[in-house]
Amino acid sequence: MKKSYLLFVFLICFHPFINAQLMNWAPLTNHHFSLIEFSTNGVFYALSESNKKAYRSTNDGDDWEEILSVGVSLTAIKSKGDTIFIGCDNGKFFISNDLGNSFNLLKTFPSRINSIAYAELPDSSYLLLGTKSSGVYISSNFGSTWISINLLNKNIINVKIIGYKFFAGTYMGSLYISEDRGQTWNQKIISAANESINAIERAQSDSVIYLAAKDIYKSTDNGNTWTLSYSFNYGAGLNDIKYSSIENEIFAGDYSSKDGGITWQKVFPGWDVLSIAIKDSTTFILNFGTPSFNGLYKEDHNPYQGEYYFPLAVGNAWQYLGYSYSYNGISSSSSYSLMAINVLYDTLISDIKYYRINGSGFNNFFRYEDNKMYRYGVTGDVLWMDFNLKAGQTFQSGNITITVGDGYKDLFGHKRYYKSTEYSPVFWGREWKHYNDSVGYSYSYYTETGPMGSSYQRNSNIIQAKIKIGDSLFLYKANYVPTINIEAAFIQNDSMFTIGITANHPYDKSGSTPQGSIFFVDSVEIEYFFSKGSDSTKTFRKHLNHQPNSNFFIDNIYFPDSFYYNTYDLNYRFYSNDRGIIPTYAVNPETGYLVFHLDPTGVKSDGIKNISFKLYQNYPNPFNPTTTIQFAVGGTQHVSLKVYDVLGNEVALLVDEEKSPGNYSVEFNAGKLSSGVYIYRLAAGSKTISNKMIVLK
Repeated sequence: MKKSYLLFVFLICFHPFINAQLMNWAPLTNHHFSLIEFSTNGVFYALSESNKKAYRSTNDGDDWEEILSVGVSLTAIKSKGDTIFIGCDNGKFFISNDLGNSFNLLKTFPSRINSIAYAELPDSSYLLLGTKSSGVYISSNFGSTWISINLLNKNIINVKIIGYKFFAGTYMGSLYISEDRGQTWNQKIISAANESINAIERAQSDSVIYLAAKDIYKSTDNGNTWTLSYSFNYGAGLNDIKYSSIENEIFAGDYSSKDGGITWQKVFPGWDVLSIAIKDSTTFILNFGTPSFNGLYKEDHNPYQGEYYFPLAVGNAWQYLGYSYSYNGISSSSSYSLMAINVLYDTLISDIKYYRINGSGFNNFFRYEDNKMYRYGVTGDVLWMDFNLKAGQTFQSGNITITVGDGYKDLFGHKRYYKSTEYSPVFWGREWKHYNDSVGYSYSYYTETGPMGSSYQRNSNIIQAKIKIGDSLFLYKANYVPTINIEAAFIQNDSMFTIGITANHPYDKSGSTPQGSIFFVDSVEIEYFFSKGSDSTKTFRKHLNHQPNSNFFIDNIYFPDSFYYNTYDLNYRFYSNDRGIIPTYAVNPETGYLVFHLDPTGVKSDGIKNISFKLYQNYPNPFNPTTTIQFAVGGTQHVSLKVYDVLGNEVALLVDEEKSPGNYSVEFNAGKLSSGVYIYRLAAGSKTISNKMIVLK
């Protein structure tokens, strides 16, 4: 099985682990399934106990079709080639010999059918049924006749045929084994805790058997003796266990082992795995009980997964979107920021290689060794993080005690496992940092409570990363691109074309002030050329003027008289670039060009929006004492621009006259006004637009 990544909807899992390596998992269509099973012919079957239906998929779970509904809960399934056996809560036992296209009732048993086993031995084929209160039933003639094995009215929750041995696991009891095809049964006490025997699975050979209860047990002598393989201390127990012969890997619940049960690794973020199915080298897990991971998941193979929580290589870089909030007991404020960490160079200190990291609290030399991160300071090496520790364990970093945590975070399209640090940098505050496997430092959160109800919080979330591990370079980013909206396009005079656009990005955020806001688009360029018929000029590019603390860009395009008076076309489009360390850009239009037809007898435009009625955010804002307000009108009409205080009182009249179509700007001087929030309102005909501005003295 190829290893990969997995991460968050922020759920914390306090199960023990050894070198947890999360795989990628892709969610599949789910009809409230309770049990899944692959047939030897590759057809996928599932039962929904709550829906009282059976389903079939011929494309590995992407699509499902209903194949059986009998009005009661379906509780057990076993398939072999085109043959399917299904047991019900009321004891009914059905068979299909045509992939589930049709079913026949074989027999009705006295109690619920919990488990079905089927095996073809050299001299006969055997069916084995485990029931809730009437023991075990055995058939050697494909269900025509049955032998009843009482087993002292035990609740048989799992049956299995391995080689010539029959196994029956009971609820809160023991394991029973028959070596004479069900005639006699021997009791095996697995543990003193009377654990429920939920699942039994053969591994490399008939002699190596695993058993899932609250813990995992292993037998290397055909089930005669059992030893504890790993203790998970699950409350209700592990529900299923499956063996992958291709990968030589055993799966038990949300863990797996590749070394014969010596060590176990957490590979799935949930913890209440109902059922496991394996097809070739792909694992399917049905999970219940974790809101973020309910349902059916398919292993999404990824070519790389490491165990490196802070990859160090020259050129590695991480970028974060930061947020801070403060409250002084009277008023609050918030702001956003962009932060970055870069590995600048490496150097030897006392013959040990360190990496110089710059930015966001990492301005020092670091090294990574034995899954531990060290920081070099004035007192020498300081342990920064020990990734070998389990959640809840602590270590000393200088004179600070740090507690280790873990969990899952949704990063770049995958659920990825992280280790975290938690400590108190000052007596009134606490700080958390997350380090994700093979990605690095991904999240931090700091909170502080001060006197008189004051408080302060800040956090940072990773948005992009460039990570080199060995010879491989990994670029992590969301598939976000800017959105360009053309606001206005018009002829300002005989030789100038004016264009204004807004460029938005999903990372744009609004803080309490424009200075505390984030506009993630870095620049916008216009690409243009003039043409008439087959005659065209070279292509030009220029940056539009960015209005600070806004997402608005505007500029003029000048064209020679020879083009204007000879009715050339202006062909143009826009490129917007974002501020990411892995920059992306958007083009509008994505193909071709917008066309502006130059005609001295009456300007016409094709594919260009008419000038709109628009009021832009003033700049600067806050201001003292002057600011500029820009607006656009789309037709000759009377326009007024007024300023009001928050009580609705008019404090200034800036424009009150007829305006032709175009873009305008006016300067407002608030020298006579006090600090505070004011409203400026543009009115033209029946239309009005208002914006807020802040006078700050």
